[in-house]
Amino acid sequence: MITVIVTGRTARAFSDDAVTVESKGIPVQFKFSDEWTSMDKVVCFASGETRFDVELTSDSCEVPAAVLTASGPLRLGVYGHGNGAAMPSTWTEVVVVKGVTKEDLAALLPDDPMEE
Repeated sequence: MITVIVTGRTARAFSDDAVTVESKGIPVQFKFSDEWTSMDKVVCFASGETRFDVELTSDSCEVPAAVLTASGPLRLGVYGHGNGAAMPSTWTEVVVVKGVTKEDLAALLPDDPMEE
């Protein structure tokens, strides 16, 4: 899970686990300071040339698979609007790494680990 803490206009992201290429269903939990309470919020996910916006209807969403196609930085930012005001957050990043599959691991291990 990725946690994003947004205080005023500053966003900071923390990840419990490695975020891997082609992952699906990675939850993102947002914690907002009071300035964001009455605002409608849109999360911007960006990786390389790919950008994907998600309207937040609660304080959580999932990372769109479209931005998890390559390793490197995954940028997240939030844009809020409402009551005649607009407020963007800063960008924050988590690193997306190339994952290792079970098949990759099996190829590296001997058939009987006790033989070595």
